[in-house]
Amino acid sequence: MPVSGLVRVYAPDTGVVTAKKVNDGDYVEQGDELLTISMSLYSGCADVRAKMGKEAEMKKDMLLQEIERQKKVQQGEAQTLADSVAKLENQLVDVRNQIKGQGRRVALAVQIIGKYRPLLKKGFISEQQMIEYENERLNQMSQLDALKREEAGTIGKITALYRE
Repeated sequence: MPVSGLVRVYAPDTGVVTAKKVNDGDYVEQGDELLTISMSLYSGCADVRAKMGKEAEMKKDMLLQEIERQKKVQQGEAQTLADSVAKLENQLVDVRNQIKGQGRRVALAVQIIGKYRPLLKKGFISEQQMIEYENERLNQMSQLDALKREEAGTIGKITALYRE
């Protein structure tokens, strides 16, 4: 079955639809009779024009039903897109809040290193302790970079959805 749930069907010959055997939404299988087609414009009936008018009216009704179905599909797709955008925008707000918090952690790690560097020069702390503080600063900066990449990816997803 195709993604849209719609399959185009073609008649083996040209003619005029005289009877509709299925309704919109009916389950059908290969080989099921969907429509009856008259191959002749002249059926021997005196009222051929009335019959053709009725057939044209039936075609019009089928087309109107198809238009309504397409409108519903489009409305559903539009709602799905709107929901996806809203979810991603909420996610973007969360990521930006995390970036702010992580930025504060990076600043704090830099501040700690600034305070401990003079202590290292005076011999009050070991080189190993200073390396640990530097390592913590690098870890915090790495986490900040990861959050910024996540932010950029989320913005890209939102932009792609707006294009749809």
